[in-house]
Amino acid sequence: GLAMIAFLAPLVYYTKKSQKLTYYFRMGFVVFFMIVGILGLSLINERFGKSLALRFAVNVGVSEVVDSAITGNRDILYEQYMERLVNGLPFGQGLGKPYAVLPDRGAFYTVDNSYLSFMLPFGVIGLIILLGFLYQLLKLLGPKSDSWPLERFRKFMLLVVGVTMIIALNMDLFSRNNYVIFITFIAIAYANTRRLHEEKQSVPA
Repeated sequence: GLAMIAFLAPLVYYTKKSQKLTYYFRMGFVVFFMIVGILGLSLINERFGKSLALRFAVNVGVSEVVDSAITGNRDILYEQYMERLVNGLPFGQGLGKPYAVLPDRGAFYTVDNSYLSFMLPFGVIGLIILLGFLYQLLKLLGPKSDSWPLERFRKFMLLVVGVTMIIALNMDLFSRNNYVIFITFIAIAYANTRRLHEEKQSVPA
């Protein structure tokens, strides 16, 4: 998600070609030093290197990645998530109940997916609530502004919200983090600033 923001930001944030090229030139330096740092840390710290290789299936193969997921009980967790999701349709299983239970690790009351975090307790209604919130968030950022700084900010925020919806597939951003509060306040602030700007422009000099 961060990589998508970094790559697409110039398309909505900068107008001049020279500004975009300067941005990518600077980002190239940042990426280069990050890669050098990660490779250096991998050579110094053997455990970090093995974890990184396993994460990206470098020199270990997909089968070992799958084996690691099974060892960590990820497959059992998601089997239980799906079983509870299907059994609870269309209203969900309700609040306060675990989403999965493992013999050696106990009950799980959280999931690493924002959409599941609403569907498991509230079913289809929960998903509609979440999608309705996202629709209202995009609606706040929808109207264009005739002020270039505001319009540039609006486009960038639309990009951030879009990437957020993708990140939410692998991280619970909407039910357990303050992030959703911050991004909502920013969207409301944009809508109010745009409205005040339009009112100011409409007042005769």
